Amino acid sequence: MRGLWLMTFIFLAATLAIVGCGGGDESPQPTGFGSPEIPAAFEGTWEGRVSGEDFRFRIASQGNSTAENLTVDCTGTLEAVASKATMLAMKVHLGSGPCLDRAIVVLDLLSVGQVNYRLFDSGTDYTTGTPLIEGPLARTSG
Repeated sequence: MRGLWLMTFIFLAATLAIVGCGGGDESPQPTGFGSPEIPAAFEGTWEGRVSGEDFRFRIASQGNSTAENLTVDCTGTLEAVASKATMLAMKVHLGSGPCLDRAIVVLDLLSVGQVNYRLFDSGTDYTTGTPLIEGPLARTSG
């Protein structure tokens, strides 16, 4: 019986240590209150052909960001969910068309004029999961 108590204590202590230290999670965290700030490097219009479809993203720091899949005529608004200097993750709120509602769009800054676009289903962890589609977009304005 004493061995069982000792094992339970060790398990609980280890669990508390992992939780207390954040479990080593290095994922981007929202900044400030409400939606995270959009880094200035992402502001502007980004376009490109990824997996045979044409995409356009208009990113604005004032929360008026939009997404378009020009190939299948989808539009939506974007809500920032996490950011850091070289990464911006946003939730898609579908406006019209046959695209994924509440999908997660991640833009990774590659250079001043190029980002890597990744699209995740709403139930996928975008920090560790495999994207549904992925490819480069070029800055066309901003």
